[in-house]
Amino acid sequence: MQDGTRLNLHKKPAVAGTDIQVGLRPEHLNLAPEAANNSIPGKLQILEPTGAVNRLKVSVAGTQLTVVDDTLADLSMDAPVHLTIASENIHVFPKPA
Repeated sequence: MQDGTRLNLHKKPAVAGTDIQVGLRPEHLNLAPEAANNSIPGKLQILEPTGAVNRLKVSVAGTQLTVVDDTLADLSMDAPVHLTIASENIHVFPKPA
C-alpha cells in the first residue's frame, strides 16, 4: 500500500513487480483488537449504526474504506483501528495505465 503496509496475497500477480489494485469487500473486512498478521492500520472517520451492524468509514493510506462490523464494538471517532482480511478475500487487478 502507499503507506508501506503489506498484505499477504492468496494469489500472486501475473507478473511480479507490476503495479496492481486490490479490491476489498466491506463484509470481508474485520476489526482486530490490535495489529495482527495481515492487518491494515487505519483511523475511524464515520460510524453509522444500522441495527444489527455498524457501517464504518475508515481512513487507510489516504483512501476511505467501508467496513461492515457485526461486533457492534464500542468505538470512538478518530480512534486508531486495525482491520484484517483473509488473503483469499483480497481481489487483485492490474492497475489501469
